[in-house]
Amino acid sequence: MYIDLGLLDKADIFFEKHCSDGGISSKNYAAVIDAYAKKGLWEEAANVFYHKREAGRRKDIVEYNVMLKAYGRAKQYEKALSLFETMRSCGPWPDECTYNSLIQMLSVGDFPERAREFLEIMKGEGFKPRCETFSALIASYSRKGLVSEAVDTFEEMKTLGVEPNEIVFGSLVDIFAENGKVEEALRYYSLMEKAGLVPNQIVITSLIKAYSKVSQWKEAQELYSRMKDMEGGPDVIASNCMINLYANLGMITEAKLILNDLRRTHWQMVSPILL
Repeated sequence: MYIDLGLLDKADIFFEKHCSDGGISSKNYAAVIDAYAKKGLWEEAANVFYHKREAGRRKDIVEYNVMLKAYGRAKQYEKALSLFETMRSCGPWPDECTYNSLIQMLSVGDFPERAREFLEIMKGEGFKPRCETFSALIASYSRKGLVSEAVDTFEEMKTLGVEPNEIVFGSLVDIFAENGKVEEALRYYSLMEKAGLVPNQIVITSLIKAYSKVSQWKEAQELYSRMKDMEGGPDVIASNCMINLYANLGMITEAKLILNDLRRTHWQMVSPILL
């Protein structure tokens, strides 16, 4: 409660009074660490984690995993890796949760090569990566423009029997859209629909981006019209893509219609072409 309210001094006093005598369980230690971590207070979380325990009492795997996530949230990747090595040398051996967390945090931090290394170690330990772990890695490859690595990871997760989610398909659509490879982007879009997943605004925007790069305005326009029926309507990126596409093709009237809509809601983010 004190942590949630930002009363850190009182939280520290409470912890010292009630927890430093060894009466707190590992589960409660983990809960306190996690509460600090969710507030971005990784140093406070670490103080609790490394707090001296009573003789013979060791930290369990849950505490290690929660602390690992705390470092990940704070982007303290080297500390997370150091903690992982501690687990392998003298702590509880890393489990499935440990690897999933580590791979996901490295992927989010745009270190896909390191994340891939731990994915291989994880599989070697006999653990099966979660869909969220694969999706984080594929998304990282997508942001880096590493097409073959993203596709290979997609094929790998299918081989392991892990069903792709919206993020996986969206990342693959986007990476091909960025490269103007409309057919490949459409292929993964089609696979997404066949899997029973409903494309969200991000995926539709990626396809509009792909069509814009090859000046296929009719196809882009159809998707943009579809976005109007979605909750929230077209996003700024999709609108700017359409403005640029129309402007480049000399379709000024169409471009101005979208421009006027954006002026009412997102003026500062409007494409500068027609200003």
